[in-house]
Amino acid sequence: MSVSEPVLPDRDLVLLCRDGAENAYRALLDRHYVYVLKLCWRMTGVRDEAMDLTQEVFTRLITSLPRLQPQPSLRPWLRRVALNLCLSALSARRRIGQAEVCVNGQDGDGEFGARDRVDQVAQAVMARERLSRVAAAMQSLSPVQRAVVILKAVDGLSHGHIARILDLPQGTVKSHLSRARTRLRHATSGGE
Repeated sequence: MSVSEPVLPDRDLVLLCRDGAENAYRALLDRHYVYVLKLCWRMTGVRDEAMDLTQEVFTRLITSLPRLQPQPSLRPWLRRVALNLCLSALSARRRIGQAEVCVNGQDGDGEFGARDRVDQVAQAVMARERLSRVAAAMQSLSPVQRAVVILKAVDGLSHGHIARILDLPQGTVKSHLSRARTRLRHATSGGE
């Protein structure tokens, strides 16, 4: 069986990495890179910063391999490291007073099924504007609120699981999520 086959669980790949199998590390990278990059991008809102943080996550994986407890999936460990790095980066950004993050142009185009081209263009413009408002609202959330929203909406984690990941009381997680949802709902309705 080849090391790069996706049938090997992360636990086995970690053990193979410890034995020096470069293909095992490559398999872990191939399996988790996009997830970590998307998480970092959603947290920071800046593509280049997300790429740098993703690289740092995988650098930490390499240095942690000798003492890492092999689990069936590395995703929880990678998620925790990525979130911690993102929260630190966002905190540093605020401390040094960097300007607001520009809203990345996210793909909001698609097939709208409109009767004619004018309707398609109008709908595309409205969808793009709504996505832009949501992206701006996400960036205006506190880093912890942003993490809670991403873990709940994107990863589908329970309040209890999010609380354990972020080391917060479950009630605080619910409060952050409620406030963030209100802010996002307000942004998507077009109100200020």
